[in-house]
Amino acid sequence: MQPTNSPEQRMKVYDIVNPTGVVSFRRSDGREAAGLWARFAKIWNTKHADGSTIFYKFPQFLQAYHTTRKHAQDIRKTISRAKNTLKQVVYVEQRCNQAVSALKRVSYQQ
Repeated sequence: MQPTNSPEQRMKVYDIVNPTGVVSFRRSDGREAAGLWARFAKIWNTKHADGSTIFYKFPQFLQAYHTTRKHAQDIRKTISRAKNTLKQVVYVEQRCNQAVSALKRVSYQQ
């Protein structure tokens, strides 16, 4: 068994993990359901693995992939928020510079 490393396998994990999909990662109180990864591996290995493009997995591989993917998503979200904040700061800076320029023109005219 290998980690989830091919595009086909990664997309299959995403399809299964999708909140509207077969497996729910969280209980109603927000904690991971007990035995989730063993159930997930059973679904993966019996319904999705074909041995040629989608390979059989241990629960630990699927959990590690999910953790890595979630971490990468968190990083992308943080970067996106930082970019948006930077855009807002640049916009405010430009508006302030325009206001200062306008005030200077008015004071020079008087």
